[in-house]
Amino acid sequence: MYEVDFGWGKPIWVTTSTCPVRNAIVLMDTKDGDGIEAIVNMKENDMIMFEHDVELLQYASLNPSILGHDVANDF
Repeated sequence: MYEVDFGWGKPIWVTTSTCPVRNAIVLMDTKDGDGIEAIVNMKENDMIMFEHDVELLQYASLNPSILGHDVANDF
């Protein structure tokens, strides 16, 4: 998806707006091809436990900046 150009340039970030299926995970390459992005859809109670899983957090970033750096420091 990161290679698609509809006339205004390649996307800086790809995601879905909604996911009608519960307990679904969508995996795709990161823009730089050096990682994996995961879009995870769960019930709220399950997601709370998932987001606080110590093993997961050793390998994942939750809701990272789409620009790849801390945009708060840009302003």
